[in-house]
Amino acid sequence: MNEAAEPISRNISPVAAECRRFWREHLPRLIALHRRTPLSWLSGALRFELSGEGGGSWTIRMEEGVLSDIETTEGEVTATVSLSALDFLRIIRGELNHQLAFFTGRIGIQGDARLLLSLSTFIPALRERFPFRPEEAEGSA
Repeated sequence: MNEAAEPISRNISPVAAECRRFWREHLPRLIALHRRTPLSWLSGALRFELSGEGGGSWTIRMEEGVLSDIETTEGEVTATVSLSALDFLRIIRGELNHQLAFFTGRIGIQGDARLLLSLSTFIPALRERFPFRPEEAEGSA
């Protein structure tokens, strides 16, 4: 069975359920609808290491500005971004500014930070156009 299609268990915490829903449902839907980013020169793999409740590891691959895949497997990456699952959710909901989180040490980056910095330039536009509302996804299940 496709991991993205697996139902979210009702026996896990709200933070864990929301993180899983983002990576398994929301982001794959965005990639399917809008694979090409405004960054046609950008290629690489960006791994997100989320700690704490709801944490895990996910890698987003991009080739010449085209989002190609979300993986949970290990492999070579251009950069790794480390933060708590709760801070990640606050950023994608628009409750925490990603730049403030970086400058206050809540986000760690290893590797070539240009990939993350380039992608972060269109986070506000992406959030506005495709808001992550887990409560809507729960109601439609």
